Amino acid sequence: MRKLTPWLAGLFVLTLRLTCRFRYHNDPRQLLNRDGTNHLVAGLHAVQIAGVLGAEPGVGTMVSRSVDGELIVPALRIIGHVPLRGSSGSSDKGGLAALQVLIEYVLSGKPVMLTVDGPRGPRGKAHKGLSLLARRTKTPIIGVLAVPSRRWILANTWDRLQIPKPFCTIDYYFSELIYPQRGESLNQLTKRIEIALDQMEKEHDPAEGNREPAKRSSRRQVAAKKQAA
Repeated sequence: MRKLTPWLAGLFVLTLRLTCRFRYHNDPRQLLNRDGTNHLVAGLHAVQIAGVLGAEPGVGTMVSRSVDGELIVPALRIIGHVPLRGSSGSSDKGGLAALQVLIEYVLSGKPVMLTVDGPRGPRGKAHKGLSLLARRTKTPIIGVLAVPSRRWILANTWDRLQIPKPFCTIDYYFSELIYPQRGESLNQLTKRIEIALDQMEKEHDPAEGNREPAKRSSRRQVAAKKQAA
């Protein structure tokens, strides 16, 4: 069953690709491609499934070498993505190796899509990886938000993961181009990306964007709850 699961996931993603309707708003990618300008795509982990459905063919997507990473590789390949394999560990050395894979792919002239708050959150809190990639490759960033008209929301997950339903309409909203600026710190660039995605979600998906972030229980609180039970 473990070997079959990735292909079942791929079949489901392909079903979504074939049955869903896609609408794009303020999409700059065609103009960028016409001008020969590469780009990076920043999204939220919560809408990653809908996000990959609307991405252009050939976009690179970072996937860990973990067991969980293996599960999504067939789905990505079926819809035309290029899985870029990162480290299965969390060491600095593994992170640098993954960054180098991304840099080489972007410098080859192909776009990359990353979820800025993944893989473990907090929800909506952007990490520095995409900012560092943009600076190293001198490539602009586009924020994108995918909003399915009908969806399942896994409310118990840290990001409230969304799964589009077959035959729904998915609207894609794009931010203005975000360029790394001279003298700007990684923290400042990362914050600009985070603000752009936050503003888009609050405007175009207010039910999710205006929701209070979930608070994680500390280990002590979890232990206390177990003892009480």
